[in-house]
Amino acid sequence: MGSTIEFRQPGPLGQVTFDSYTIIVLGFRVANDARDKAAAALDAASMKLTTAFPWLAGQVVIEGRTESKSGKYAIVPYPEQEGKSLVRTKDCTELCPSYDEILAAKAPFSMLDGDILVSTSPMGYNMPQSVPWPILVIEANYIDGGLLLAFSTQHTGADMTGQGRIITYFAQALRHESFDPEDVREGNRTPDTVKFITKDEQAHSLAGLHRPSQLQVKYPTPVPPKAAMPWVYYRVSAANAKHLKSLSKAYSTNDAITAFYVQTHTNVRAAAGVLKGDEAVVLQRAMSIREQCGYSDRYLGSTAGSPSTTLYPNTDLVTVAAQLRKDLKNIDTHYARSFATALALDDDSTKYYYGADNRMGKDLVVSSWAKLPLCNTSFGEEMGGYPGFVRRPNLAPAPVTYILPLTRDGDVDLAICTTPDDHKLLQEDKEWCKYAEYIG
Repeated sequence: MGSTIEFRQPGPLGQVTFDSYTIIVLGFRVANDARDKAAAALDAASMKLTTAFPWLAGQVVIEGRTESKSGKYAIVPYPEQEGKSLVRTKDCTELCPSYDEILAAKAPFSMLDGDILVSTSPMGYNMPQSVPWPILVIEANYIDGGLLLAFSTQHTGADMTGQGRIITYFAQALRHESFDPEDVREGNRTPDTVKFITKDEQAHSLAGLHRPSQLQVKYPTPVPPKAAMPWVYYRVSAANAKHLKSLSKAYSTNDAITAFYVQTHTNVRAAAGVLKGDEAVVLQRAMSIREQCGYSDRYLGSTAGSPSTTLYPNTDLVTVAAQLRKDLKNIDTHYARSFATALALDDDSTKYYYGADNRMGKDLVVSSWAKLPLCNTSFGEEMGGYPGFVRRPNLAPAPVTYILPLTRDGDVDLAICTTPDDHKLLQEDKEWCKYAEYIG
């Protein structure tokens, strides 16, 4: 008999066309002879998690799609997953380096093959509608001396902020702790507080979010070779991050790191002739707009906005940081209401996408996960406590830079996907190398 539980639904902002997954991998030291104990703990934690948040065991479907209408995303039961652990186990001992080798190398992309570690499609590569889209996939990849625990969350169900909370709840379950009733209530909530724009109001500009309809695009889209736009990790130490914050007079360390990165990347491109003269560059930055929507910060659903900032080569760091903060503040309640209204009332929501008008090789997209406290979260005795590293694995190219969760030492790691020429320009830039260490 199928489930009769009423799942929470994505709401208006969950209608952005993301037929793909947010993916993150945590590395743990787990002895080879402790795998059975670890596996049992993971399964028990998964069952506890989905008992509290049943929709995490569900799947995303599109209801009412036609040749001219996008339909609506919905979260429904996934019969294959009902009453079962979400954890998929794989022995990768012969497929991946050992835990000690990965840790010693600071967990570079080259040692974290996404084709081995995850079975889902990353951001930018939509999965075909002919296969199920589970909300949450947890993959336990055992390697010599360790575990690479991958979490893939369907973006319609939860954004990265929501996924971060889901992972911390999973850690709570591994620590045999009870969930806060307020976390459970908000985590199972269907959003209902956004007031749509009326006919008498002028909608907020949604610049950078418009693109041609994708209804006739056939998926899956071709995946370019990883060598065309390799992913590379760079590390800004805690001390350097603090210095950049002071130097830039930024509101936050996140602003400082973002400003330093986009300023440097833009400058090296301009010096190499990729940008012409004072050609403007647009940065699009992902941010949670829970507060602007009237949601609790415990709300787990997809609730992202995208402020745009226009930049010019050779602009000083203080000016860049100040402009980033100014444009972020422009993402207000009016913006959230306008975006939600457009997605709810337009028959074709595929026309809205973050970074929709990004010019490959010129404009920049940054998504920060720096606030996620994953490195400072204990996952219980069976996992060896705290993760040794948190990473995005080496997946298909996408023109975006991720700022990873801070390490336990407060270091800031950036995952940058760009051309080999751009990486070479960055690695030869004295100012970049002064603050950022190449990891690979």
